[in-house]
Amino acid sequence: MSLKFKITSEAGTHEIQLNKPGPSWEDLLNVISDKLGVSPNMLQVKAGFPPKLLSASDSTLLSELDIRNNDRLHIIIASNSNNNTSSVSTASNSSNTKPAVETSKYIRINSGYVIRRDIPDDNSCLFRALGVVDKILQDPENYNEAILGRPVKEYCDLILKENTWGGAIELKALSDVYQTEICSIDIQTLRADRFGEGLYPQKVYVLYSGIHYDAVALSPDISFISNQEIDLTIFNKNDTEIHEGVLKLGQVYQKDRAFTDMANFTLKCEVCKLGLKGQKEAQLHAMNSGHSSFSEY
Repeated sequence: MSLKFKITSEAGTHEIQLNKPGPSWEDLLNVISDKLGVSPNMLQVKAGFPPKLLSASDSTLLSELDIRNNDRLHIIIASNSNNNTSSVSTASNSSNTKPAVETSKYIRINSGYVIRRDIPDDNSCLFRALGVVDKILQDPENYNEAILGRPVKEYCDLILKENTWGGAIELKALSDVYQTEICSIDIQTLRADRFGEGLYPQKVYVLYSGIHYDAVALSPDISFISNQEIDLTIFNKNDTEIHEGVLKLGQVYQKDRAFTDMANFTLKCEVCKLGLKGQKEAQLHAMNSGHSSFSEY
């Protein structure tokens, strides 16, 4: 029997099918590679809810992994990938001696090029979580049980777990920790959520896909767009040009459907097998039952 998956990446949402009997991890990566036009070694695959990074040897059978037929797979393409996905503007290799440029989506504005920088899911998330915990514990008036939805200590213990997602509460806390407004652009709706609005003179931007946050940066020159060391990521709060540029970048990814519809996708609790719809039902079920393993179906 063939296996079908829905894959979501910065290139949009696609369906893939593996017809080979007993397909392996290598087979899956090759099919995804063919669909997205990138090298298999540039791919990272996540599955489940919340999505967790999968890792396996090439010969590992998919039947041995925690993925099932018709699952949604979330694909991360390494930032130095030379894929050829369509975009509003496409950086290409220069004919002069300047450094080679990665192919990537970007928006040109007067001061440079607005671009998304992928943020990996790694242990650095723990350090960000520690900053949030410190802020919550130091500010019981604004971060109380009514706001957090559970006792303060229980909440702090929860977000320190590596499989716990961050959201609005954590972004507000991080805004306070770093004394910087955080503007989150939702790719699906292009809604701009501002945390710390009007409180600080500087602002940073993130793009939210429904399951993951990525940073937004301004590269000063197209020839160095692959060099993140010269990125500008902190902006004046009154800079309307960068704000419009980030919104236009969000539109590019929205057009490619590079988001997960958190309100309407269907989930199943792997502990009690209860069917659920959307993130809110999953979060409520997790809060009431303590279950934290979900899969899409």
